[in-house]
Amino acid sequence: MWVCNPKEARLDALKILKGLKPMQPMRTTSKHGQHTATPDATPNLNRRAFLGALSALPAFLPVHALSPYYGVEGFTRPFASARGSSAAANPVDFYRPPQLTLMVGFIKDPEHHNFSVKLWAKDIGKHFDAKKLVADAKDAGVADIIWYDKWIDGLVFRKTKTTDFVTERDFLADLAPECRRAHLKLMIYFNIFYDGNPEFAQWACRDQRGNPITFPPPWPSNLLSMYSPFHEKALEQINELVVDYDVDGIWLDVPNYSTFSLDPWTQAAFRKQYGKTAEESTPEERRRFAVDSVVNWTQEVASYVRKSKPSAVVTYNGASDPLSSGPRLAIGMARAVDYFSAELHDPQAQQDNLSRLSQYAKPVEGGYLVSDDWFTPLGSGPLKTNQSEDQIARAAAMMFGGGLNLYLALALGHDGTTHQGSIDLLRTAGKWLKERKEYLENTANFSDVGIVLGTADSNDLVWPGGPLSYGQDIVALETSLRKAGYLPYRLLNCPNQQRWDEIPAAVRILIIPDRVNLSVAERDKVRSFLERGGKVLAFGRGAGLARSDATMKVHEAFGVTSAGYLDSAAEGIRIEWKGKSASLKPPLILVRPKSANVLLWGEVQTEGSLPVLVRNRVGSGTAYFSTLTESAFSECPDVLTYFWKEAIGEPVWRIDEDPGRYFVILRQQKARIVAHIIDDLSWYGGLMARYRPQYVHLRLNSEVIPFQNAIALPDNQTIPAPTEGSWRVLELYPNVEIMLVLEK
Repeated sequence: MWVCNPKEARLDALKILKGLKPMQPMRTTSKHGQHTATPDATPNLNRRAFLGALSALPAFLPVHALSPYYGVEGFTRPFASARGSSAAANPVDFYRPPQLTLMVGFIKDPEHHNFSVKLWAKDIGKHFDAKKLVADAKDAGVADIIWYDKWIDGLVFRKTKTTDFVTERDFLADLAPECRRAHLKLMIYFNIFYDGNPEFAQWACRDQRGNPITFPPPWPSNLLSMYSPFHEKALEQINELVVDYDVDGIWLDVPNYSTFSLDPWTQAAFRKQYGKTAEESTPEERRRFAVDSVVNWTQEVASYVRKSKPSAVVTYNGASDPLSSGPRLAIGMARAVDYFSAELHDPQAQQDNLSRLSQYAKPVEGGYLVSDDWFTPLGSGPLKTNQSEDQIARAAAMMFGGGLNLYLALALGHDGTTHQGSIDLLRTAGKWLKERKEYLENTANFSDVGIVLGTADSNDLVWPGGPLSYGQDIVALETSLRKAGYLPYRLLNCPNQQRWDEIPAAVRILIIPDRVNLSVAERDKVRSFLERGGKVLAFGRGAGLARSDATMKVHEAFGVTSAGYLDSAAEGIRIEWKGKSASLKPPLILVRPKSANVLLWGEVQTEGSLPVLVRNRVGSGTAYFSTLTESAFSECPDVLTYFWKEAIGEPVWRIDEDPGRYFVILRQQKARIVAHIIDDLSWYGGLMARYRPQYVHLRLNSEVIPFQNAIALPDNQTIPAPTEGSWRVLELYPNVEIMLVLEK
């Protein structure tokens, strides 16, 4: 462990600022039961001990969990012991899906430059009625309220000893007791990364010209150095919230940090971690430092919150995906929080993210903006909304139906009033949930396609197999499957976020994309599934059933020999498809069939015909291998559809009318299947070019989903489902959405 004298902490920081050599920490060693302290060769900033003395934290939380100056391998959870005997009663149990939340408060529009934040804050909320707001939320069925205490502009909406940059009215003094009386949880929106408070500008991260590094335009709030005295200010503000106002949790926003800040605090921290300056380091070291800074600061804040109030919960805005944000960030952030939050304001964002978010082991909430804007104009009254009941019903069906919680965001007028139409829409969402809640609780994804990705490794800054994000490639793969009527499920191990121990029983095929990180145990699961009669389809390097890297190996199960990538395929691979010539993107893996049969050939200039898709029998199963990556077919989606039909068979569902218009979710609840058929509100038609629901015929594959009765909710209407071959056909009228319970 590390020890230091708390009285030396501030002096250490001052010496760094003055360019003096900071004091070295001491490492304790044990010999024959005697503990001695000796100077360590690697220095450390000592202000954490100062915080420990201030707030009754341990002098140092475990270095491997919190210290941004040392590795964070494993990111050991720093607050595990703080939860102690309360572990049996999980503080986040109140937020098990499905739950409705209200996000509300005031934010100044940073694009309104003709008046300052202080001028905007004058007399704000003079008609704010906390009792009415809480009563409206309670009546709508809300479980908790998220209140803006400090947005990125740094303005604080209550009394605080940390700054004079505050509103005249203490809004939390009114809101917190009302929430307690109504038995509503109160979460506080709070920023620990960006803060536009002019009093804190001295602690901003700095670029090479000495200017503050800011939030992306047009919101120029400063990114503050977490290694500066801002660190203490932020924790003191959090202490006031959790202890003085007794709030139930903290909702953190925009976790981010610079890879090349020249402020003295960040520079000193970087030198302590790497023994050299940022200029002398590699791009990977700078990126790793930034990621570790975000993770460790978030984990420290989370630990501090729970130390102050063991029942408090913490989340952050983002729900990092190891494929998009990188494993190191995703694992570290997942360990810090009790539940996840993601902004899902538009239908496309909902459809792209619902599949992955619904698989997280901790609760997830999706955010949806009800007001026309996030911001409160100066001098305004109630802020209207152009949202309709149809839009709210669709958002509810997507979030609740997909296994998530839903928070609806409302902006208050400058006078503190709420728009009645917005409150009515909050009630619409609550009514939707109340009428269907029995069939939304304790459900799990029903999926027939497993996308095997392997295990996220906290040593990886990016997902293995490439220098860039891989998230959108997998979203595109999932979208292709969903449009064809299949239901994909990611088989991914990411500590404290999601886990797969067994292949779900309904899975008919395992798809292994180009970039994976499979352990030996995961490879054996794939091989066992295959030999027992399952099907496997691998793309590109996924056929190695290991970790995707520059060395291209193909597992023997696919019945080919491989000679690695074909350099001459750089100009593309031409195929003949439905009487037309199409060009597919490289890279291509050069293989020669041994026991495999070629199903699709491609042509490469100077090389002639080469296999694009092969099939091989393994035990009683079948292994398919595409020598191209899944993204190679982005310009030829019909080829992928052929792959799905060839390898998987008939889809789970099909709608004859307007293919692509409807989004279908299937969830399993014990022995029943709960189905959601959700319409696209942008689908206009008819003489008046408006949204028009229509009758459709939903075909369900009875070999995949055997059922006897179909009941439409909330009216409990039995829907006839005659049989046509292997299909059960239901005539439905999804007026925005319809929910079915399929009973065996």
